[in-house]
Amino acid sequence: MTNHTDLLNVLIPHEAFQRALNALEDAVLMAREQGGGIIPILGPTRCGKTELLKEVCSTLGKEASGPGWIIPMPTARRGFVPPKPSDKDLYISILRALGHSCKPQTSTDTIRSRIETAIADEGIQIIALDECNHCIESGANLTLRATGDHFKRLVDETGVTLILSGLPNFQRVIDGNEQLKARAMSTISFKPYNWANEDDREAFATAVFNLFDHLEDNNVTLDFDKDDLATRLYCLSGGRVGLVLRLLRGALSRTKEDSLTLGDIRSAASILFQERSKVAILYEEEMPNDLQQVRSYVEVMQDAGLELEPSTLLELGALSSEPA
Repeated sequence: MTNHTDLLNVLIPHEAFQRALNALEDAVLMAREQGGGIIPILGPTRCGKTELLKEVCSTLGKEASGPGWIIPMPTARRGFVPPKPSDKDLYISILRALGHSCKPQTSTDTIRSRIETAIADEGIQIIALDECNHCIESGANLTLRATGDHFKRLVDETGVTLILSGLPNFQRVIDGNEQLKARAMSTISFKPYNWANEDDREAFATAVFNLFDHLEDNNVTLDFDKDDLATRLYCLSGGRVGLVLRLLRGALSRTKEDSLTLGDIRSAASILFQERSKVAILYEEEMPNDLQQVRSYVEVMQDAGLELEPSTLLELGALSSEPA
């Protein structure tokens, strides 16, 4: 028996991911030409933003060498903002993203100075911070203006390109600080696939089948109807490929054979998902109808705080009807 639990710890590109990656790479290159910049990339959870940051840091973060360096160091670094951060916590998270640590009693000014020195000495060009929405969550010890001022100062003092990734509510930080808003580049939106859009439906199906093909190429037998499951997975995920990937990873960790069954997927879903109604989609005899599919997408967008302007009767129906 082969251990397949790591098979999906790989990047499976898909259309929405590639669009966001292209936009992000273009923005980074333009920011470099202008001596640094702030690039927000926002979207609902489990759309693939973290994987996007990993990829752009890998593709655009060249290795640089300097006097006294033992090994070349990447010019792009990646980290995350912790929950409910203070001003000091925010700077510590940036310092850690650069690969440095500090003692708890170190002052905020000292940490900030160390960040600026590290960026200059190590030739760092890109810092990508994930979970930036933590800056404005309930309990955070930061104001919108202070958060924006910290990011703006970092870019102004160092010329680094700062990628800020998080949930859509982080846009409030940008909108709430006129100087940051003037400094920030256009926000890149990374959204789920919309069932009401035919091209999106096809792109989601292609992404899911790419995942299936990857498993079969690695000698995993898929013991389920792939067309049927792909359709149900849309309703379960609301069009988020990252959530599908999470579910399949969970299912692989539970299987004891060189095959993946619908039972494995159901079992993993019952553990991974809070909403029992979502898990029920994998058990129901009837396929989800179009209204259920669009409603699933609408719920994801609304949970993320994104406004929807319905462009189809299906979207209008999903917005005006109560969940089944």
